[in-house]
Amino acid sequence: MRSIARTAVLGAVLSAAPSACGEATEEQPRTAAPATTATSTAAAPTTYPHETEDGIDCGLVTAPGGGELHVAAVATDGGRVGCTEAFNVVDARLRQEPTDATPIDGWMCTAHDPPSYIGTCFADNGFRIDLRPSP
Repeated sequence: MRSIARTAVLGAVLSAAPSACGEATEEQPRTAAPATTATSTAAAPTTYPHETEDGIDCGLVTAPGGGELHVAAVATDGGRVGCTEAFNVVDARLRQEPTDATPIDGWMCTAHDPPSYIGTCFADNGFRIDLRPSP
């Protein structure tokens, strides 16, 4: 009996209280946020990771000789590697000399133009990571 009374009291309190979910009530009508217009000629800052035409730009790394390189997780028929693994492979790659072909934990990394680190790493499962120059 007490359970029924508590339920009835709780139901009456809830039905009389204004809604906290944004629904209109008699006590609290819904209002729209004021319209604002903002115009800016400044470019939005780049955030990482972000989508590109062929996958995800995971972010930047500094090459051993200086300069920044973009780490790109490229979409392939096999799927796309995650940015964490991409950075792990690239970190290992940047600790080695930029040769034509370097094996790294199931990946084969190649330099497009040694001694530059700009290049591509391929995994046996079809995943691909690109090290791209920063514009």
